Amino acid sequence: MPRNNTTARRMDRVLPPHSARRMALPIALALAAIAAGNTAAATDDSASADVLVFDASGSMWGQLQGGENKIVVAREVMAEFFQRRDAATPLAVIAYGHRRRGDCKDIEVIAASGKHDASQLASKLAGINPRGMTPIAESLRLAAAQVPRTAERSNIILVTDGLETCDADPCAVAAELAASGHGIRAHVVGFGLTEKEASALSCVTEQTGGLLLRPQSGAELAAALDQISEDEPAPEPVVAEAFFDIGPKAEASGKRLVEAPVSVLVQIERKNELRDEL
Repeated sequence: MPRNNTTARRMDRVLPPHSARRMALPIALALAAIAAGNTAAATDDSASADVLVFDASGSMWGQLQGGENKIVVAREVMAEFFQRRDAATPLAVIAYGHRRRGDCKDIEVIAASGKHDASQLASKLAGINPRGMTPIAESLRLAAAQVPRTAERSNIILVTDGLETCDADPCAVAAELAASGHGIRAHVVGFGLTEKEASALSCVTEQTGGLLLRPQSGAELAAALDQISEDEPAPEPVVAEAFFDIGPKAEASGKRLVEAPVSVLVQIERKNELRDEL
């Protein structure tokens, strides 16, 4: 079939060859990036993961007892923590209150869950300047969403110098985490908090099995982070199964084995021993 030269000329005018090549390159790069991201996510089958929630609200400009700004001390401590933590465990980093004043939606994932270079993470925190609110509840919810699906257990580490200042309830979110069945423990590191302030966040740790710590200096903050890294979740209680024969009636019904608590079995065995002695 002969080619329609008029149509060909129109197509050339609409999309010249060099324009088509320019369009193809960024599309190919985007597809390659997506494929690489999907491959990284698929190959990351770590059984555990950590999510750091970093307070960058305006109150972090406050001073510790030694006169140092909390944000300055926290940046330095976190940089050292990134260097010494187990790099094989995926980590996500979330910050809140660092971009806009008075905005309870100012929560940002500054590092998605993965295995990161420690110096790059430190550099990202170094560029954060506190200025906004303290949306703890929504930050915890976002942190839970960062946990990889393959993780059987995970730690959310909340480093905060204040309490919730938005219209939300961290205790309710902690209850959601506990009920999710995903093995998420939320730890609260109350940097410079008073005992009374820290107790207001105890519901978060009590419901999820995390630690509630109240460091008052840079050294104590570093020790608190290390304590969380080394802390292991309490083992789940082992339910013992004991079976015993309850006699001919069970045999007639086809059910000879009956599950019973160990304490019941011990009592029955003791009665049998006494009967034999008689």
